[in-house]
Amino acid sequence: MADNNFRRPPRKKNVLDETKFRLSADPVSGSKRRPSLAFSVVKNNPRIDVYTNVEGDKNNGNIRAAMDGPVFFALLALINKAIEAEPNTRYVIQNKNYKWFGQGKKSDAPVNLSDTLAGKDAEGRIFISVIDKEDNSRPKIKFIFSSGYWHDLYHGNGTPFTEAEDSVLAATAFVEMLKGLIPVVAANEYEPPAPRDQQGGQGNKGYNNQGGGNSYGGQSQSSSNIDFDEDIF
Repeated sequence: MADNNFRRPPRKKNVLDETKFRLSADPVSGSKRRPSLAFSVVKNNPRIDVYTNVEGDKNNGNIRAAMDGPVFFALLALINKAIEAEPNTRYVIQNKNYKWFGQGKKSDAPVNLSDTLAGKDAEGRIFISVIDKEDNSRPKIKFIFSSGYWHDLYHGNGTPFTEAEDSVLAATAFVEMLKGLIPVVAANEYEPPAPRDQQGGQGNKGYNNQGGGNSYGGQSQSSSNIDFDEDIF
């Protein structure tokens, strides 16, 4: 008889759980709590989790971008490209995977579950966002890279950094930080893959929009080829 009271042991915390390594944004309209964006490594694969903090939002407010290591580092490269780009530049990575329908059934082919956007907005600020592609009603939140509330940056002549200058520097720092931390966490928490005959059916259910896993060939594209709301970003 199955143990219906079984609970997975809590995930071991690591350096990426530090709250200062997360991004935040202004509350979504109608919400009082600030949303956040967190980076993690689960089952050897990097991922991004957005928590909308909107009461009653789908998936307990979680919007996920599950990637593999090479695609995650491609994302970091795209952030660097955005840093050097002109304002109003955006890049998109489509995060594809099989969609599960219950009772071990899945879609015939991988589908686009979420988009990861990285770019420079009209004000010259660097941003990142994760968009739920299964439900267009979900919040679309723009996370701006910034030095935060506790530090102000100044040039040597006493002139404060503009918001754009601050954002470019913060994005550069985040990229360098993640380049160092992600491989360390992945190496320290490496999990050997399950035997092939254990990866199908129930054992593979973790690899979906709410699981940690592969992107199944996420693609980087210019935003002109992607259908999303221009007014938001």
